[in-house]
Amino acid sequence: MKIIWPSPSLLGPYGPVPWRERLQGLIAREGLSGILRMSSRRLLSHIFDLRRATVFDRCLNQPIPECPPSMHVTLREMTLEDLKRFREPESYLRERRIINFARQLKTGRTAVIVLADDRVAGYGWLSLENVSEQSIGVEVSLEEGEGYIYDGFIFPSSRGRRIYPSLIAWRLNWLRRHGCKTVYSIVFTGNQPAVNWHQKMGFRNEQRIYTMSLLGLKWRMNHRLNDFESPRY
Repeated sequence: MKIIWPSPSLLGPYGPVPWRERLQGLIAREGLSGILRMSSRRLLSHIFDLRRATVFDRCLNQPIPECPPSMHVTLREMTLEDLKRFREPESYLRERRIINFARQLKTGRTAVIVLADDRVAGYGWLSLENVSEQSIGVEVSLEEGEGYIYDGFIFPSSRGRRIYPSLIAWRLNWLRRHGCKTVYSIVFTGNQPAVNWHQKMGFRNEQRIYTMSLLGLKWRMNHRLNDFESPRY
């Protein structure tokens, strides 16, 4: 797998919006009074943004752990008919998110849906093809025999019941059945429960990704972890 940045260089500024235009846009949108009413944290998020993530990998020639959830759930492939479920209160997603799900399904992408008492408890995506990770601004380029799992989510009402490892295991088994030998996943640094479960499910830390934004200018870099930093589980 290769991590491809939008720009040829791995470290450098990019972005079509100069900081002056970004500041002018913020003033036009919020007004001076609106900016003054902003909390310091919210205002800082408009000026500075730092995102860090870990790239995990796992060989599928090793056994996949079984971690049964503490409640009865059904995991199966998501269909277009399932999308209406995401308009229900306990599993509500914004309409643009549902439209994006529909677009991915229509282009042949595969997702798993988790159902508990006939309502959505979670979902997750997987692919044997390249994936654009817009949340961190990279393209995941896969080679033959490689797969990728992404956007795994458990709704708050169903958390704490060991559903997430079942969501990982279902996707690993699907990819193995379809000839995949190595699986990758990207997890944001602050998502410690997901990091912990990836490690328990046999993933290893493969490399780190960093993106930083300051007044519309962005920098990004990644570095591969050595064996001391990245033990195999």
